[in-house]
Amino acid sequence: MSGTKLDRGLPSRHVTEGLNTALNRIYFHAMGLSQEDLERPIVGVASAWDGASASGSMPLRGATKAQGGVWAAGGMPRQFATIADDVAEESLVGRELIADSVELTVRGHSYDGLLGVTSSVAGMAGLMMVMCRLDVPAALVPLVGPAVESGADALALAAVAHELGLAAPLPVPLPDGLEPLLGPAHAAGAAVMAALDAGRTARSGVDAGSLGRAAAALVARGGNPDLMLHLLAIASECGVEADPVGLVAAMDAAAVSVRWCGGDLAPAGALLTVDAELRPVESAARVFEDPDAALEFASADWPEGTAIVVRGQGPVGGPGLTRLDRLCDGLAALPKPADATLITDGRLRPVPGLLGFSCVGPEAALDGPLAALRDGDPVAFSPDESALSAAPSGPATAPSPPRRSARLEKYAAVVGPAAGGAVTHPGARAESVRYAEL
Repeated sequence: MSGTKLDRGLPSRHVTEGLNTALNRIYFHAMGLSQEDLERPIVGVASAWDGASASGSMPLRGATKAQGGVWAAGGMPRQFATIADDVAEESLVGRELIADSVELTVRGHSYDGLLGVTSSVAGMAGLMMVMCRLDVPAALVPLVGPAVESGADALALAAVAHELGLAAPLPVPLPDGLEPLLGPAHAAGAAVMAALDAGRTARSGVDAGSLGRAAAALVARGGNPDLMLHLLAIASECGVEADPVGLVAAMDAAAVSVRWCGGDLAPAGALLTVDAELRPVESAARVFEDPDAALEFASADWPEGTAIVVRGQGPVGGPGLTRLDRLCDGLAALPKPADATLITDGRLRPVPGLLGFSCVGPEAALDGPLAALRDGDPVAFSPDESALSAAPSGPATAPSPPRRSARLEKYAAVVGPAAGGAVTHPGARAESVRYAEL
């Protein structure tokens, strides 16, 4: 590594070089850092952690290991923490908070690189998004394995990070103890420093090809197909063309039966997760705005020829694109008609014997076609055309506002559609200057 920070255009020159940064240097020295330390590139080490997380102190321990790797490779690490929000109903809200808080920290302190440590799904998604948003040299340390009771979604996103060039591959078999999980953190510190030296940034590994491979890896690792939303969000942060049709096709090629459907009931698209015989559907809608009421209806008597519609669950209506896990669990345990069909603008996971259409857009809360459906309206699906259609009998009427905390109002006001990744940031296409070029 050679040349001054000014010569190399490193962002940290704004806090360590020149007369105007004298006060910053005083603070650095007060923290025990030498002038030699200040000449090193500064790497932010973010741990997505909170005291309520099932992973306990693992992300903090991993961040400490990562710091050692940065120091050993010639950098100056600065550790900080963000939330690790994986509450099912608000996981996408947590994802955005993680990305935004890390961005503010990196920008505010002019860090040159970013290293993220996490064991949560929201943490992995949010950290990958902000790495690409800032477009700095970066690496993710996904702490996944039996020792932290990682679910399939966490394993899937760790595989995504590898395909996008943001993380080392997962070991096979996965380590069973805690200490083996921490080993890669030290190596990640060296990886970030190597990327800094080579001028390789987070967006370098993200293109249409790697996104397609990531989609295939996602479902191959057992992840839910709706995790595609994170790939769309990452593509937006990179300014890369990516559409749900291509990503879902990559999933389907990986032997997972999913499709992206259109039609007049879902003009912006819907994700069809097939865990039943794919067939034409001609049904009458039974419309709900409460998933529990939909489950009660199905439990009492789900007649043939009835498609259950659960609306008001989208990015704005949920808010946060609710994953209807309790409804899915309940339906999985019930006897169902041969033509069992569930349609929602929220998220679903595969349910045996069910045609599940989720992420329907535009969502009902934005006067999408689901908002005009009434009980008894005809609903049809054509497998050959991958088209979901209906004949709504009433005007579009936005669902009743959900009972929600005031903390979600800002999210609901700014979030975008599911087909675009349900993001709250305009992405790379709206930027005039990259962060590192400021």
